[in-house]
Amino acid sequence: MDIEKIVAVYVKIRDEKSRVKQEADKRCAELQAKLARLEAEIQRELNRLNVQSVRTGSGTAFQKLEIKPSCKDWGMLDAWAQAEGVPPSEVFEKRLSRKFVTDYMAAHDGETPAPVTVHRELTVHVRRGD
Repeated sequence: MDIEKIVAVYVKIRDEKSRVKQEADKRCAELQAKLARLEAEIQRELNRLNVQSVRTGSGTAFQKLEIKPSCKDWGMLDAWAQAEGVPPSEVFEKRLSRKFVTDYMAAHDGETPAPVTVHRELTVHVRRGD
C-alpha cells in the first residue's frame, strides 16, 4: 500500500471515529439530562418522605453529601499550607502541568526541573489535505 492510500484511509477512519464520538456524546448528554430529571424527582420523594434513603425492588436511592472544593486565592492557600506545615502533596493533586514543563525546557536549553523526568514518544499525526 502506498503512503497516499494509507493517509487517505487514516483520514477516513479518523473522520468516522469523530462522527461516531459526536453521536455518542449527544446521546450520552440526552441520557444524562434524563437522569438529572429523575434524580430531582427522587430527591423530592425523599424529602416528602423525610428519609435519607429508600429501598425498592429495582434498587436503593439514597442521599450523599459531597463536597466540591475550589480556591479563590492559590497564593494564600500555598502560604497557609506552608505555615501549617502541610505538605503540598496533601493539598494538591499530583499532576505536572505539561505547559509549565515544556515552557521551562524551552527556556533552559532542554533541561527539566531537578525532580522532573520527561518521557518522549514519537507519534504520527495527519492533517487533512483538503
